[in-house]
Amino acid sequence: MKKKKWFKKRYIPLILLMIILGCNAAGLGDMASSEKEIIQSFKEAGIKKYRTGFLGKDDQKIFFAQATNLASTDSVPVFIFSHGTPGALSNSMHYLLDSTLLTKGIAVAYDRAGFGLSSHADGVSNLNTQVAGLKRLMDEYTGHKIYLIGHSYGAPIILQTAMDYPEKVAGLVWLGGIVQSAWKPHAWWRRPLNYPPIKWLIPASMVVSNKEIIHLEDDLNNIKNKWAEITCPVIMIQGTKDWLAAPSNTTYADSMLVSSRFKESVIVPDASHFFYFFKPQYVLDGIQKVMTH
Repeated sequence: MKKKKWFKKRYIPLILLMIILGCNAAGLGDMASSEKEIIQSFKEAGIKKYRTGFLGKDDQKIFFAQATNLASTDSVPVFIFSHGTPGALSNSMHYLLDSTLLTKGIAVAYDRAGFGLSSHADGVSNLNTQVAGLKRLMDEYTGHKIYLIGHSYGAPIILQTAMDYPEKVAGLVWLGGIVQSAWKPHAWWRRPLNYPPIKWLIPASMVVSNKEIIHLEDDLNNIKNKWAEITCPVIMIQGTKDWLAAPSNTTYADSMLVSSRFKESVIVPDASHFFYFFKPQYVLDGIQKVMTH
C-alpha cells in the first residue's frame, strides 16, 4: 500500500510534464494573444481609445496594451495589471474591456519579460529583471497616479516596485500574492526543466516560469528588510481555498506592512488561486478602495 502511494506521489510531476508537452505539441503552450486579436477585442467592445505597442528593443522588448473610455486622459489614474507565472497580457483582457473601470482611468496590461509577445531572453528569471520591465512601462505614464495590480507572481513584482520606486506608485492591489513562500522551489523535478532536451520540448514561457519559481525564495529574502519602505495603500485579496498561494502569505504581508497608510485583507470565500478570472468584482472593488485612500 505504501509503495503504491509513493508511486502516485512521485510521478504526478511527470504526468503533468507529459500534459505540458502534449499542449506544446498542439500549439497550446503559449497563452499569448496576437496584437491583431487584442485590437479586435477592443473594437468589438466599442472601446473609445486603445493602444498597443512595444517598449524597448531586441531582447528588452515589452509588449503592452491600454484602453480607456474617457474623452480626456490628462492626469487620469492608470491601472497596470501584472500577470502571474506562467501567464500573459491576455489574462487581464477582461479588465481592459470592463466598462466601469474604463470610466475611471486608463487600464493597462503587458506581457512580462519572457512571456507572450515580449522578449524571451534566457536571463529572465528574477524579480529585479521583472521590476525593471514594469518600471519601463510606468515611465510611459509620468504625471499620472499609477495603481499596480498583481496576480500570483505578479504580487512580489508590484511589491518590490513600490519599494524601489515609492514616488511612482499610488497604491497596490494584489491577488493571491506569493510574498512569503514560493511553490516548492526546490522540488526535485524543477532543475531538469532548465536543461536540454526537456528545455527544448516545453514552451519557452514554462522555462522562464520555472526559473522564476526557483529564484523566488532568494528574491523574497533579498527584499525582506524593505517592507517598511512601502507607504502607499495596499489591498490584499486572498481565496480561502488557494492551494498555490497559502493564506499565510497574506497574514505575513499584513504584519510586514508597518508603514502603509492603509492596508486591508479581503477574503474571498471558497475561492481558489484563480478567482482573478472568475470573480472580477473583488478585484474591481479592491481598485476602487485603494483609490480612495
